[in-house]
Amino acid sequence: MKSALLMILVVSSSCTKPAVKAPAPRSPLANSAPLEIQERCATDAARWFKESGIGKSPNASYASHFNGSLGRCLVVAFDISHSAGESLSFKTLADANENEVVGEYSWSTHKGKVYSEVEPIECRFYAVDGTVTKCKSDAEFEAALSSYLEWKNLYGGQPDPPR
Repeated sequence: MKSALLMILVVSSSCTKPAVKAPAPRSPLANSAPLEIQERCATDAARWFKESGIGKSPNASYASHFNGSLGRCLVVAFDISHSAGESLSFKTLADANENEVVGEYSWSTHKGKVYSEVEPIECRFYAVDGTVTKCKSDAEFEAALSSYLEWKNLYGGQPDPPR
């Protein structure tokens, strides 16, 4: 009986599969541009921000991103202004090297209405072939913006952009 149990233990231990190592998680930056290109893009974006005039506003900010699949240095600029109890918000996506606006969004508050009840003043993206795609909400603009800036790929979700 003891030898039968011993035999079962020996056989069962020899039948176990060797441990398989799970593949290492891929770095979210594995496909990002080399540091030199990112740095050059950041410099070009800063220049575009200043030269566009958006940088003159004290509330304006921007973020840069080199989109490797498009081969474009993109800059997204944000600005908000307040006057007489109203707020006006702007977002601009541009190619910093081509000095070309790729997308524009503007929105203003309306007394007596909540954020979701107010449509944007302007919401559109311009394709390379000249086609204009209009959007109807901040969420639509952010979804398109995220695809250009590859935020979904880098961060595993679609976070709010830098403000």
